[in-house]
Amino acid sequence: MDKVKCDKCGSDNFPNSKYCMSCGYEMPKREPEPEQEQYIEVVRYPKIKLKKSVRGVIIGFVVMAIISYGVQYYLTSNSIDKQLGLIASEWNKNLPMMVDAATRLDNMMVLPQKTLQYTYTVSVLLEDITIDTAELKKPIMENCINNARTNPDMDYMREHKVTMKYYYKDLQGRYIFSFYVKPEDYITK
Repeated sequence: MDKVKCDKCGSDNFPNSKYCMSCGYEMPKREPEPEQEQYIEVVRYPKIKLKKSVRGVIIGFVVMAIISYGVQYYLTSNSIDKQLGLIASEWNKNLPMMVDAATRLDNMMVLPQKTLQYTYTVSVLLEDITIDTAELKKPIMENCINNARTNPDMDYMREHKVTMKYYYKDLQGRYIFSFYVKPEDYITK
């Protein structure tokens, strides 16, 4: 906010002051600044001539389709994610656990879109050895796909087409590799 100087004493005053705050001298009258006119551009679109009943039917179908999709998505996706959450929660009560001499299953967690992640720690330090992750990953991935195809405990996963993510890290928590086993990998026709 700009200050206005008094003509008599030179003190700063507010622009809307009628009298000087220091000496009481009448401040000069200021001309109000003219307001600038504001223009709003109006865009006119051509009118589409539809009867109100046809327009209502179209809007009704669109709304019904949106609601139907939303309900279907909520009922299927959320219930599967909730069930996966329960499965992971039950498993996590007994984790971490060694699955072989060099691999520990640390936890399971549910990710979006019907995905269940298994987090493993491999008992190595990356700087101690040179690992060809592609050579290490290939047999593990094949074993996981085979397990998803044939293990009776995986029936729920097969039935609901759950994606499984396998995440591997070293003893210091550094990423080694990860991969997904998707329904198209384990469902045979």
